[in-house]
Amino acid sequence: LENIKNKISEYYDLSKVSSEYYLQNVYSNIDNDIERLEKEKHNVEIDIENKNNILVQLYNDKVTGVLSETEFGIIKNSNTIEIEKAKEKLSQLNSEIINLKSDKSKQTDRIKLFEQYKDITELNKVVLDAFVTKIEIGKVNSQTSERPINIEWNLYSA
Repeated sequence: LENIKNKISEYYDLSKVSSEYYLQNVYSNIDNDIERLEKEKHNVEIDIENKNNILVQLYNDKVTGVLSETEFGIIKNSNTIEIEKAKEKLSQLNSEIINLKSDKSKQTDRIKLFEQYKDITELNKVVLDAFVTKIEIGKVNSQTSERPINIEWNLYSA
């Protein structure tokens, strides 16, 4: 019980001022990153739309005879490659945004968990499941009659 209380204190300052400061910093940093990525995503979407419009115009130029079939093919292939690269970038940005939103959610869950158990008085299975991933109990040392115990804490992913 004391070990868990100590770990909670180690990872989270229970004073209201500190927790509010912590929340503001965590959320602010994550929100700033999400906002930056959303802007970049918007710019990539506009870029893709512009490149698609260029393809339409290229086709019109080919149909009206402004571009030869060879010229059209070269420019179309180049533009298509750029569109595919932009779509890959868009996919990467979407993944990063999803990961940041997940991180923000995990931070919220962690704070709720710490708040829930900050005044813990009883150690039970629910508490153990919330804070401990694994407990390894070693063999008794015949000379010292002590047994090594290794606790793998679940505080990083809470």
